Amino acid sequence: MVSFPPFRLDAGEERLWKGSKLLSVRRKPFAILRYLVANPHRLVTHDELLKHVWSGAVVSESAVRSHLHELRQVLGEGVIETVIGRGYRFIAPLIDDAVAAAPAAAVVTSSPAAPVLVGRAGELALLRSALARARTGHRQVCFVTGEPGIGKTTLVDAFLDELDGSDVATARGHCIEQHGSPEPYLAVIEMITRLRQSERGEQALAALVRYAPTFLAQLPQIIPDAQLDEVLRRARGGTETKMVRELIEALETICAQHTLVVVLEDLQWRRSICWPCWGSAASVRS
Repeated sequence: MVSFPPFRLDAGEERLWKGSKLLSVRRKPFAILRYLVANPHRLVTHDELLKHVWSGAVVSESAVRSHLHELRQVLGEGVIETVIGRGYRFIAPLIDDAVAAAPAAAVVTSSPAAPVLVGRAGELALLRSALARARTGHRQVCFVTGEPGIGKTTLVDAFLDELDGSDVATARGHCIEQHGSPEPYLAVIEMITRLRQSERGEQALAALVRYAPTFLAQLPQIIPDAQLDEVLRRARGGTETKMVRELIEALETICAQHTLVVVLEDLQWRRSICWPCWGSAASVRS
């Protein structure tokens, strides 16, 4: 438990209090706060946040600023400082008696607690059932809905944890509130980037290179140098309609190789998808 009065942060349980009041903070803003608190009073660059909060996924600076804006709406001023053109710095004084009293080795080697699900056996069973049907070739679409803070993300996290080491491919993207000029397909770009970084990344990339060069041209950083010129050449002059059609075809090819679970979070900001074919919080495809 870390305190920066009047706030208290429980990183393990992902909870933030102001005095005795439990505050509602969405997952990504909370992850940013947790990382900044773990690295107080020093500059944390945009690239560093992407590496540790987004696992290296492609996220624009405007998207990061949107999350920081949301975080500041909760914390107020005097907690997070913006270093223009470089990054952010946590500047509030910290009180961390629990960490100070713990052995140093225990602090370094401790691992995050696994999500705790209470009263969600029925919902988890529904997701498992949908996956079982998807494995037989029947596409499934699941919506995980409810008020903020009731554990929707925890439920999805627990379901995805069960898929680690299995033959199921997973991809995840986050819809966010974008200020100013929105960046289209942001959630889908994050989803594709994470899929490329997974253990099935080479197979996914091969399908994207062959079937979706127009969309892949937006992500040159994930294309091997030897293939970049060819992808850009084939993408030249492509329309948005063609880009969507190509990407659907590439995903169909990936699904033919492995059952694919796609998770899109926070669909209230669905404009960051900008793709009428996508409209689910969690979908299971085969």
